[in-house]
Amino acid sequence: MANCPAKYKNLGLTSFDEQREITVQMLRQICMNDEWLKQELEKVKYETPAVNRKRFSPIPVDKLQSYGYKVSSNNDVVFDSSTSKEIEIDFSDLSYIDDAKKTCVIESILVDGEIINQAKIPKKTTSAIDKSTRNYSPWAVKDNQGNIIGGDMTANEHWYVGFDKNRQYEMRPNWLEDQSNNEIPSIGRAQTFKAKATGLLESVVLNIKANAGQDKYNTASPLIVQIRKTVEKDGVKYPEEFGYNLLAEEKIRFSNSSPDIVSIAFSNPCTVEAGKTYAIVVLSPLSHPTHCYWLGGWNKHCHADVYGDGDAFFTFNNGATWIRYGQDDDVEYHEGRYAPQDFAFQCHIRTFQTGYDTNKDFWLYLKPIFSNPVKRVTLSAIDTGEASSGSIQLEYWGSNDGRNWSKFTNNRLDFATHTCMTFIKVRMKSTINDTPIIEYLRITLDTDVPDEMYVRTHYYYPKTTPMLGANSWGKVNAPFKLDPSVSCEAEIIRDREVTEHFIIIEPKDIENYTWIDEIDSTKVTGKTNDQNHKYLTDNPSAVAALKEHQIYVTGYTKNGTWVNGFFDNFEFISSPAYPILDCSLQPITGKTKIFGEWHDFTFDYDKDKLTFFSDLKTSLVPGTLSVKYNPLFISHLTNEEMPIVLDYFKETIQITEEMLTNRRIPLRASALDPLRDVFLNDEELIEDIDFTVDYNNSELIFEVVNTDDESTILSLNDILEVVYTPSLDDAGISIGYYAKRENIRKQCYIKPNYIEFKT
Repeated sequence: MANCPAKYKNLGLTSFDEQREITVQMLRQICMNDEWLKQELEKVKYETPAVNRKRFSPIPVDKLQSYGYKVSSNNDVVFDSSTSKEIEIDFSDLSYIDDAKKTCVIESILVDGEIINQAKIPKKTTSAIDKSTRNYSPWAVKDNQGNIIGGDMTANEHWYVGFDKNRQYEMRPNWLEDQSNNEIPSIGRAQTFKAKATGLLESVVLNIKANAGQDKYNTASPLIVQIRKTVEKDGVKYPEEFGYNLLAEEKIRFSNSSPDIVSIAFSNPCTVEAGKTYAIVVLSPLSHPTHCYWLGGWNKHCHADVYGDGDAFFTFNNGATWIRYGQDDDVEYHEGRYAPQDFAFQCHIRTFQTGYDTNKDFWLYLKPIFSNPVKRVTLSAIDTGEASSGSIQLEYWGSNDGRNWSKFTNNRLDFATHTCMTFIKVRMKSTINDTPIIEYLRITLDTDVPDEMYVRTHYYYPKTTPMLGANSWGKVNAPFKLDPSVSCEAEIIRDREVTEHFIIIEPKDIENYTWIDEIDSTKVTGKTNDQNHKYLTDNPSAVAALKEHQIYVTGYTKNGTWVNGFFDNFEFISSPAYPILDCSLQPITGKTKIFGEWHDFTFDYDKDKLTFFSDLKTSLVPGTLSVKYNPLFISHLTNEEMPIVLDYFKETIQITEEMLTNRRIPLRASALDPLRDVFLNDEELIEDIDFTVDYNNSELIFEVVNTDDESTILSLNDILEVVYTPSLDDAGISIGYYAKRENIRKQCYIKPNYIEFKT
């Protein structure tokens, strides 16, 4: 049978009128039209940019942010059936440590060649920082006495850090879970150095370069900077290899500033000793060559004044083994054609005074531990110190809500109510020139079988190149299967840090905001707190208008009595994902205050509201409250919506009473300007004529069109169809699943998922 040729012809409507004959020529033309259409569809399918699909089986679960789950033998994630959980903390992995709340220090020290990690009271330090441990540039500017006065970190050559360019790029679930995995074919760099002072190595200065382009920060891994001890081989000090332990580590993303000559501060500095050799290690294991970092330094041809107390090193297996200098490469000169001799660096070492801070409480806080509902906590520890008296004191406390704390008795704590979170803190105090020490904690949780679970995946960054479209994402397929009486919803979270700022003022300060229409300048200017408090009480529309501009009026003290302000919570523009990354208040006068989720405030992730506990309301003094978080892209996804297309959304919305009252129609996700199409009961509406769009709040706004000051073109139960391109950054995404069951014999099965992205 001969194939039909592809040749299009419009047959016209009259060809199909009544009483018209069907001819052989008409049927052949329909066949040719059909073949033409088929080939055009194939062009769309195969000649447009391809997509890559990354499958995860099982899904890469972030264990620190998930609870109530286990991975079954067929790689489904299901409700857990165990009744116990054990966590071990030796302070080499700091993922369980709450840096925002702790006031003690986590210190790594070398004792007889072995690294020991300890929680302890801070040592007294001098105000001076020693900066003499360094390697300066051949172009450094010196004064008449030979002192360097500028240009000391200038480097004209940089060397690649990231996934091996000679290997096929891939990303495996176990690599996402543990980016220190030595299976990863990752290119890293290191510089050994001899410390010239004894003290805390607080930071190192490096010369860092990123790829050019607006999406240069979209690296699959952060820049990881480590301090390791060294081992001697053939008279040369190498960074410690297989089985290494870290003295210090910091992970950093340059999301808001460009890397260049940067000081990388360690959250938990290590102690270095004058005359001993250490290694600065720089890695970014899963970063693709198009989105990566480069470390600056000098090769042997351009650096005559060679650094004598260390060398540059190269790794091809994510820091498992090291090669001195490395090798030449077939690249441009400034991109590392010749092997590096040394890298540019400077160490900031804060020197010690003798002794420790005494007669003061210091605290070690752990982050919330998620698990099945906890009945009992049992502790065992390697520590030094007495319970609550004596010259060196250690006191363990526990909570299941972050607010109501109880001391452990005989290393045990029972909870009357059972929740999925456990909080632990330790009070540390010394009355002599010594410190209590904790080197190891084992936390054993006795639990119930869960009736809810939350499963969060690690962030996934695709291998991307600059796109002509809105974003590089194609589809996400996150399917799940439910037994009767079990519910589950999925959400997509962006690995992009967003900070919202809230201005806190007293009533008397509203005179500075009379540019807001709802505030009458003649009634609030030059008034007292009492007078303006009454004005705001009588004019709630003014309070609402201030909140729309992220301005919140707090209370004040009158004759020793607290007068309440005009808010119970802070309302967010975007939808944060758990957890809140940072919450701080910069007062108009005084030091910045740091607040912690659960300890100081709660967050309603359904309503996007942050609420401080009532006893902290007086701490919210005038100033700026800044809250940092990862934003949700979309939530409340059902299995029937899978796979979800990430660059094309079509919503069908039935108009409710609330929508009619507010005249605002919310969209499920942020949209690009303009919307593609909007139909009301199948009739097309025109943006900026029939409606407007608040793109910040993702809402369609319908203006009043009649004389009753209320009616719009909308009516109850109307059907609104909205087609738009979602506003999704080319950054990492994570998938969260929340499941709940009424019967613990019923099950939720979270299936292996996949993510598609365009190339």
